[in-house]
Amino acid sequence: MASPLTGSFRSCKMKVGSRLYHFIALKQQSKYGPIHARQSALWGEIMNGLEYRTQLPLGVRDYLPGEALQKKRIEDNLRGLFTGYGFQEVIPPGFEFYEAVEMGLGGKVEQTYKFFDRRGRILVLRPDFTTPLARIVATKLGAAPGPWRLCYAGSLFSYQDPGAGRPHETYQIGAELIGAPEGAADAEILSLAVEGLRRLGLQDSQIAIGHAGCVQGILEEAGLGEEDRRLILGTVARRDLVTLERIAAKLPISDSLRRILVRLPSVVGGRDELEAFAVAAGGQGAREAARVIGDVLDHLERLGLSEQVRVDLGVVRDFAYYSGIVFEGHVRGVGLPVCGGGRYDRLLDQFGSPLPATGFAFDLNSLMIALAARDGAAGTWATQPFSWLIVPLEADLYAEAARRARELRAKGLIVEVEVSGKNAEAALAYAQERGIGRITFLSRRPGLADALMGGGEGEIGPTEPPERASGQEEAAGPAARSGMKPAAGPGTAVYEAVIDLRR
Repeated sequence: MASPLTGSFRSCKMKVGSRLYHFIALKQQSKYGPIHARQSALWGEIMNGLEYRTQLPLGVRDYLPGEALQKKRIEDNLRGLFTGYGFQEVIPPGFEFYEAVEMGLGGKVEQTYKFFDRRGRILVLRPDFTTPLARIVATKLGAAPGPWRLCYAGSLFSYQDPGAGRPHETYQIGAELIGAPEGAADAEILSLAVEGLRRLGLQDSQIAIGHAGCVQGILEEAGLGEEDRRLILGTVARRDLVTLERIAAKLPISDSLRRILVRLPSVVGGRDELEAFAVAAGGQGAREAARVIGDVLDHLERLGLSEQVRVDLGVVRDFAYYSGIVFEGHVRGVGLPVCGGGRYDRLLDQFGSPLPATGFAFDLNSLMIALAARDGAAGTWATQPFSWLIVPLEADLYAEAARRARELRAKGLIVEVEVSGKNAEAALAYAQERGIGRITFLSRRPGLADALMGGGEGEIGPTEPPERASGQEEAAGPAARSGMKPAAGPGTAVYEAVIDLRR
C-alpha cells in the first residue's frame, strides 16, 4: 500500500525541486533521530539554490531601462556610421561547433562556454565575431566579387581570469573588410574607429597601432608552447616590464632578441620611435612591421586622421589569428580599450578561402563607462521628454484614453495609458519618476483642472503632440489646461487636464 505521504512528496518535488524533496524524504526516514550529514548537506544546497534565484552569475549584468536606451543609441549611431561606408549587417548564430571556433581561437578556445547537443557534439557560445564572419564569407559569400564589407552587433561570451576586470559577457558592434590587401583597407578600418569615437563625442581618445609580427616572430623563434605564448602575450599587454624581463631571461633565445622583447612595450610614439626600433632590432620581421605601420600612417595623414593615432608596439590582441596591423582605442579615464582590431590574412585560409582581411569592433560596455565618466551614469529609467501618459480617472474612460493614445502614436509619439488604477497624485509621481514629458488626465467630473492644478476650463479639440503644441503659457512649474470634449449625449462629457512636465 502506498504511503499517505507519497502524494504530498510528489507535489513537493514539483514545487520546490529535487533537492528539497530528498531532504524531506530523509527527514521522514529519521524523524526520531538526529539529522544525518546528508540531510545537512542537502539543506545547504537548498539554501544556496534559493540565494541564486535572486543573483546573477559572475561576469554578467542587467541593463536597466536608462542604460538599455543609452546602449541602443550608441549602437544605432555606430551602425549608421558603418552603413555610410557601405558595410552591410550579418547576424551569425549565438553558438557554433567547437571545431569551427577552435580554428579561429586556437588554445584560447578553452576559455569559452561549452555545452553538448543531444547528439553529443560540443557546441560553443560565440566568443568573437571575426571567426564566424570568416566562415560566412568563405562558405556562403565567396562566389560574389569582393571585397566584402560586413558589420555586426551582439553579445560575446568567454571566461575571464579572476581580477582581470573583464566581464564574461560583452557586447560588441564592429566591421570586417574582407578581400582587400594591407594599406588602404587598414586605413579605412582605422578611419571607422576614429570617426566612431568622434561621433560619440569622445574627443579625449587615441588609437594605438602595433604589429602582430613584432612579438610573434620572437615567440616563434623561441619555439614556445601555447601556454607560454599566452603568458608572454598577457605580460606584454599589461606592460608588466618586471615580469616580462624575468620571463625573457629564461627563454631559449639570443640576447639581442631578449632585449628586443623586453623593450617592445616601451616603443611608443611616432615614426622616429618606430624607425629606431627597426634599426635596433635589425631583423627582417621588425623592418617589415615598421614598413607596414609606416604605410598605414601615410594613408591616415592623407585622410587627416593621424593626430589621433600613435605607434605602440606593446599593443597585443587576444586572438592568435592576427597577422599584421593591430590596434586599440583608449579613452582617458577608462582602464580597458573601447575598441580594437587588426589584420588577419591567414584566418580565412582555415575555411578553404585564402583571402586577406582586416576589421575591428567597439566594446559597448567600455564605451558606456567612458560616456558615464563624461556625462554621469545613465539613470534607472529612460528619460523621454516627448513621451506622454494618459490617465483615465474613471474606469469607463479607458477606451477613450486608448483612442487618444492611438492618435498620438500615429504622429510618432511614445504614449502610455495608465492601466493599474492609480489616482491622479500617484500617476503624476509615476510620470515624474519615469521622465515622461506630458501627462493627460481624463474625467467626467467638472472642474478637473481646478482640482489638479487650479487652472481654468473651456472646450478643447484633439490633443496636439508636444512638439507641435501651441498657445502654452510659460510658468514656473508644470503647466496645465483643461476643457470639455462634447460626447454623444447628456452626461457623457469628458473633461481633460494636460500637464507639461518638461517645464
